[in-house]
Amino acid sequence: GAIGLFLLWDVSGFFGGGILAGFLRQVLDPFLMVFVLQAIVYGWMFYLLTKAGLPVRELFKPFRWSWVGKGYLLCLGSVFVVNVSMAKLLGESPQSENPVLKLFLDAAAWKFGFLGLLVVFVGPVFEELMFRGWLVGSLREKWGDTAAIVVSSALFAVIHGDLPGMPALFALGLVFGWVYRRSGSLWASILVHGMWNATTFSLLISVMP
Repeated sequence: GAIGLFLLWDVSGFFGGGILAGFLRQVLDPFLMVFVLQAIVYGWMFYLLTKAGLPVRELFKPFRWSWVGKGYLLCLGSVFVVNVSMAKLLGESPQSENPVLKLFLDAAAWKFGFLGLLVVFVGPVFEELMFRGWLVGSLREKWGDTAAIVVSSALFAVIHGDLPGMPALFALGLVFGWVYRRSGSLWASILVHGMWNATTFSLLISVMP
């Protein structure tokens, strides 16, 4: 049921969003189009999770802040190990690409600010609700913590549509899931997720022409 709900959201949201983007491309600039599509996709997700009876209050419990620090350090270490390993296997470092940033190459600074809010604050909340709060919380009842975190991490990597970056995204999903289960609160994984996104977003912006 959890995986079925996820696939319903994924296929319907992104397929419908892709069609809508084709029409909006003619009348909206890239900035507005990104925000409209994200609002539709996240709104559809929130609706499905509400109908599925996601116990939101039970997910957001008090937690120890040390888990946020441990999680962020694990993100740094795991991505470094994955990228070095992939470079040795492929003979070159994997070049992850973010198609959204390409739409903002010549955008005003304030537009990058709004994009940063979406990436650092809004995205982590909704993604953690779906992948850790819903998927891990549902799958662990039948498969246990380890399998639930692995499956949710695989889906987390696939849904980003970044083939070169999938191994690193999978590793990040494992870390977020581990932080969530060990801390007992979705707040902790959201904060780690947001801190990681803030780091990568800042680095990407700094190297853009």
